[in-house]
Amino acid sequence: MSTDAGFRLSRFAQQKQRARRVRIGVMLVLCALPVAVALAKAGTALAQTAV
Repeated sequence: MSTDAGFRLSRFAQQKQRARRVRIGVMLVLCALPVAVALAKAGTALAQTAV
């Protein structure tokens, strides 16, 4: 019984860690998206002025 409880606890800890990792990844994507859009706009503006 105790081994089962420990296994369940470790599994819960793994799920918590995975959820935290996913949340960090989502935050990184949300922060990087406007930067990528701004760079893309700047790149197209530079390309248009170069032509």
